[in-house]
Amino acid sequence: MPGTVDQAVAFEQPDSFANRTTEMTLGSFSVAVPILDSSGTAAAALGIVIHTVRADAGKLVPPLRAAADGIERRLRESADDPYPTLLHDLPRSTSPHSA
Repeated sequence: MPGTVDQAVAFEQPDSFANRTTEMTLGSFSVAVPILDSSGTAAAALGIVIHTVRADAGKLVPPLRAAADGIERRLRESADDPYPTLLHDLPRSTSPHSA
């Protein structure tokens, strides 16, 4: 159904989440948390789909939120970096095998 994802991800509160049961596949449960940009707008979402037998949003949301928090932190840290995917911010190796 068009627009369903937009409506489900329109959550722009740090502690919010969206979940669906059997929407795409019979017996599946999905839950997602927003990844907020620096203005607090949902820029993306991080989610998981599991079998409904294991469905427990209370257990799934905290680790998803922790991962989303890490992604948000990295996005903030690299906001002014024109090449955020390069590894130039990692410590240089002192290994004799490094180039």
